Amino acid sequence: SNYCGFTKAKLVLVFDGFRTPGNPGSREDYHNINVAFTKDGETGDAYIERLADEIGKNYSVRVVTSDNLIRLSALRSGVLRASSKEFAAELEWTLGQIDAILKKTNQDAHKTRVKDGKG
Repeated sequence: SNYCGFTKAKLVLVFDGFRTPGNPGSREDYHNINVAFTKDGETGDAYIERLADEIGKNYSVRVVTSDNLIRLSALRSGVLRASSKEFAAELEWTLGQIDAILKKTNQDAHKTRVKDGKG
């Protein structure tokens, strides 16, 4: 959620409900993340492939997976792809940037309060 807020990226998180008998699947928003639970009989991979095909060629879209077949499918659809490890590193870097901004903001706020005599 923090990553999405900072980068302004739209994130779709897919959970595989393939072998969950009677599962109708669902879509919901959690903070600023779109969460998809696939229905019984539908794999998360199939959902991701279909979504990438629907989006079509778009280099501002990335599929994050370490599954080589899904990465190949994303390439065919014309979207970018990243491994889970690459995305984890990007996520850590982004969270570090957020942390640095918050620390600087807190330090600056403290300096202002001390300067104003309200510290």
